[in-house]
Amino acid sequence: MKYLAGLKPQAYPQPMNVRIHSLIRVFAIVCLILCNIPAIAQEVCNNGIDDDGDNLIDLNDITECSCNNVTSPVSSLIPNPSFEQYDCIPSTFGELACAVTWEQATIATSDFFLNIPGGFWDPIIPTPLPDGVGVGGFIISAYPGGFGSTEQLMYNEYIGGCLLAPMLAGVEYTIQLDLVGSSWDGATSEGAFYGPIDITIFGSTSCPEWPITVDPNGLDLGCPTVLSNWVELGHTSYQADETWQTITIQFIPETDIEAVMIGGPCEVPADFFVDFVNALNYPYFWIDNMLLNESALFSSIETIGDYCSDNLSLIGASDTLASAYQWYYEGVALSGQTDSTLNWSNLQLAAGTYQFVAFQDDTLCAGSSIEVSLPTPIIPTIAASPQVGCEPLTVQFECTTPTPINSVEWTFGDGSTSDDSTAVHVFTQSGFYSIGISASFENGCTYDTTYQQYIEVIELPQAIFTASPQPTTINDTEISFFPEGDDIVQWFWYFGDVSPYSITAENPTVFFPQTPGSYPVELVVYNSAGCADTVQFIIFIDNNGNATLPSVFTPDGDGYNEVFKPFEQYPGKWSLTIYNRWGIELFTTQSIQQGWNGNNAPDGTYYWILQPRDGQQGESKSGYITLVRD
Repeated sequence: MKYLAGLKPQAYPQPMNVRIHSLIRVFAIVCLILCNIPAIAQEVCNNGIDDDGDNLIDLNDITECSCNNVTSPVSSLIPNPSFEQYDCIPSTFGELACAVTWEQATIATSDFFLNIPGGFWDPIIPTPLPDGVGVGGFIISAYPGGFGSTEQLMYNEYIGGCLLAPMLAGVEYTIQLDLVGSSWDGATSEGAFYGPIDITIFGSTSCPEWPITVDPNGLDLGCPTVLSNWVELGHTSYQADETWQTITIQFIPETDIEAVMIGGPCEVPADFFVDFVNALNYPYFWIDNMLLNESALFSSIETIGDYCSDNLSLIGASDTLASAYQWYYEGVALSGQTDSTLNWSNLQLAAGTYQFVAFQDDTLCAGSSIEVSLPTPIIPTIAASPQVGCEPLTVQFECTTPTPINSVEWTFGDGSTSDDSTAVHVFTQSGFYSIGISASFENGCTYDTTYQQYIEVIELPQAIFTASPQPTTINDTEISFFPEGDDIVQWFWYFGDVSPYSITAENPTVFFPQTPGSYPVELVVYNSAGCADTVQFIIFIDNNGNATLPSVFTPDGDGYNEVFKPFEQYPGKWSLTIYNRWGIELFTTQSIQQGWNGNNAPDGTYYWILQPRDGQQGESKSGYITLVRD
């Protein structure tokens, strides 16, 4: 059963502010700090000074400050609690019995790993180990009852053993152990990709013959409570993160208990399901350093508050008989910290191991330790759709960090912000935009990061064109179009009801109807990025071009009637010639709309001739114009 295949489940990373890493130490011995040792300097164990000059300060000087010289914390009712005693060297799976007093609790093959030459070991097991060179290991999983079957059977491995002394009914007990979980196939690891699991301890009223049989058919290798003499004692939720964690389970047995087994729960979560076809990795757990005894024997350091909220404090268990207390960091006394509470955040202390020692009448001392670890920074991850597009660009943003967040604030690089977890923002100007995100997580910490030039907004092309001739008359309806603008790769012309209706040429020429009126033209252009712009234009076609000229004009600078020209806005194609009274030509133009401004000629009467040109309909005209300035 060790080689059942399994699906790869989803990871649920969970941050930790403070991890109790080392075993909580409880002891009471005669303190040597009061010993009468003459002649040489003696280490004072609570002043932060190397008094005896041996480069060992306070509790680090274990020969003189023996409150730190504890090799056995709370005695454990579990024999061989750290798997350090063995009567054979394991070479493969299923050899848990090589560890003295430990047994493969059920038919499912729990394992013994020994980090010595020739021992069964895997380098993915995080080191250093909490204690020594040996650890136990087990799988927690479920698998299908058969190909095509919807039934799910358990495959849980348990480590088991008989106790040194029974646990008594009605007494509260604590089991404290070190655990690390990962995904494992016996050769490689892909990370702790499954969610929380209840690590469970079961108990029996008698010491059995191992392994016990939980299913006579040998198919459902799971919960031992199917047997009448086995009960669940307690459990605690554990989230694997591929680092050693210390977990604690407290319980009160209803009957005397002589044997225990430790492993997974009776109900396995869905993401621990392993199928026969696709899976390569199993939810695997390594266990070490198990202390089991009455809860009253455990001393502890509790934590209140947390690092991210800047209110973390350590509280040492105080004894009513204690006369003094002292806090230590990495074995060195913290000056002035002689209360049962250490205000860690207020003192701006560092991560590491802290010890709390209680003194009784300067003759006895007892202590415990805790490791304060800073949470691993969580870099918020984001997704945006789309990341590139044409202006104006509407983008939807999402924080994709798998760790649950309490709140988020976005900055979009254009002065705009949002506190929506899923934000929508419109970028109205082209360019590159750096996106900032600040996320507050459930552990109380806030982390931020900026994704440089994350959004690209592409400038639109400019749909601009001219048409010629414009305006025009029914005698000249062949219109040419001339687009302008840079980086344009496609042109789409739309002429409404005018044939050919639409054209994709860059510079088209179109014959409009010889009917006076206004004709809309639309141009859509695309640049190389696929961005589009649209413009509309009106083509004006006037009648046959008749021209009627005034008889008087006054070029006197008052802005009215300053130029001698036709009354019509679109008079057609004519040439205009001006003569004085002696028949001398004074002015001529091919653009009668430009007209004659008098050319500094004196006041008087002048003769004009209007002649059609370039196929203009109509006959030549002539007449007199009076120029008046005063």
